[in-house]
Amino acid sequence: MSIDDTTIVWSEEESPFVTVGRLTIKHQKVNSANNDFAENLSFSPGNGLAVHRPVGAINRLRSIVYPIVANDRHQKRGVKYQEPTV
Repeated sequence: MSIDDTTIVWSEEESPFVTVGRLTIKHQKVNSANNDFAENLSFSPGNGLAVHRPVGAINRLRSIVYPIVANDRHQKRGVKYQEPTV
């Protein structure tokens, strides 16, 4: 099935929907003492193991755009981005 051409309708007979997992996230306070910590985080779909990296043209574009937006946000907040440590 095509992952780059969004004009092609996927055949549910050839590629049926399959649930592979479920994600549950607890409610969080957005305006908490950790707000600055959260505001200084960045997310990129390409930041992970090669076998888990997203595929397709849209995800390739996200991997370029997300770091640009994060850098702009960090500059406006006056913080320097650093990778999280274990």
